[in-house]
Formats: sequence, structure tokens, C-alpha cells
Amino acid sequence: MAAKGKLRTLKELIHPEHLRAVPFKRLWFQLIAVFFLFSVVGFLVDLVYLKGQMQYAVVLAIATISGLNAMLWVFVLARLSKALVLPLIVLQFFLPLILTGIGNWLIGAFNLQPVPMDRGIDFAAIGIMSVLIFSYFFFVVYLRGSGMESFRMRNELVQAQEVQQVILPESRLAFPGLVVESEYRPAREVGGTFSR
Repeated sequence: MAAKGKLRTLKELIHPEHLRAVPFKRLWFQLIAVFFLFSVVGFLVDLVYLKGQMQYAVVLAIATISGLNAMLWVFVLARLSKALVLPLIVLQFFLPLILTGIGNWLIGAFNLQPVPMDRGIDFAAIGIMSVLIFSYFFFVVYLRGSGMESFRMRNELVQAQEVQQVILPESRLAFPGLVVESEYRPAREVGGTFSR
């Protein structure tokens, strides 16, 4: 049973139909939120591997590329062909090499020196907190827009149900020698009814 649940989750990840229904204007808020959320990776790499001594420009480059990578995943899943998922998976294997190459290029091109540990740890901590706050803000904006859309749809369905209640006949009609009964069930998520 658990394996079936995991398979269903993986299938939803590869087939995220809910993302395809999000208007592009609102999708941007989600993309920006994802960018900030995954840019935390740059600061964590600095803390975990170099104990806060990574050059600021390299930390920011890794953070930016990690955020853009996450945005690319969401955008591909939301708007582009599912065939592009395979190249994205392949890209993940080369991403550490790409990040290392960019970091080494920045260090060599600008003669960057390691940062003192105490200042580097402060920079990483402030960076993590900042990008998480920005991510939270943009996720709230995105979810608020989704919530308002759901509220609008719910109100429209309630109004449609009320109209249907008025135009439908009573549930029991009696004629001499014949009784006709009906049952009315308003649909919950579509603009229609099911009747027997």
C-alpha cells in the first residue's frame, strides 16, 4: 500500500496538472518564491563545506544558480513539455561541476580572498534568513491569490446551486395513481448536477 502511495506521488510530480492551470501572472510569484527558497543552497554550501570562509561573490553565484535551477524545474513542469524533464535530471549531475567551475573562475578573475570565518558565518546566517523571508513573502502572495480564486469559485457554485434549487420542481409530485419522486444533489466542484 505504501509503495502505491509513493508511485502516485511520483506520478503527480511528473504530471503536475495543477501547475498547468495556474495563470502565468500568478505563476511568477511561485517562481520567485521557489528561487529564494532554493537559493539557500549557496549559503548552506558555504557553512557546511567551508565553515563560512567562501568568498561572498561565490556564495551569491551558487545561491543564484541554485535558485534559477529550481525555477527552471517549476517552469518546465508547469508550462513546457514533459520530455524536458530528462535533460533537467541530467543537468543535476553536472550542476556541482558547473558551480565549482564558476566559483573557481570568479576567484581567479577577481583575485578573491577567503572570508574570515566569523564574518562569513554571519553573512551566511543573514543570507539564509533573508532569502527565507523573501520566499515566505512570495509564497504567501501566491497562496493568497489561489485562495481568492478558490473563494470566488466557491461563491459562484453556491449561487448556481441556489438558482438550480429555484428552477427545479419539488422533490415529490403526486398524480392520481402515480407518485414521482426525485432527488437533487448539487455538484461540489463542477457547474452541474447529478440527478436520478
